Amino acid sequence: LTHKTWEGSGKDKTAHYSTVIPLPPNSKNIKIVARECTGLAWEWWRTIINEQNVPLTNEIKVSIGGTTLYPTATISH
Repeated sequence: LTHKTWEGSGKDKTAHYSTVIPLPPNSKNIKIVARECTGLAWEWWRTIINEQNVPLTNEIKVSIGGTTLYPTATISH
C-alpha cells in the first residue's frame, strides 16, 4: 500500500476551479476531503466533504457550490 497525495492538496483554490487528477487503475481507499474558509470567527474552517473509500470509476466528479453559510457538495461516479 503506497500513500499518495495530490500535489494541489492543502493549497488555496478559488471559485470556478477545475482540474483532473489522474489515478492509477488499481487505486483503493480513495478519500476526498474539501474544506472552505468561512471567515466566521466561531468557525473559520468548515469541512464540506469528507468521504472515504470512494469507489474507483472512469470519472469521479466532485462539485462544490452554494454560499459560505450554506455550502453544497456532491460526488458522482
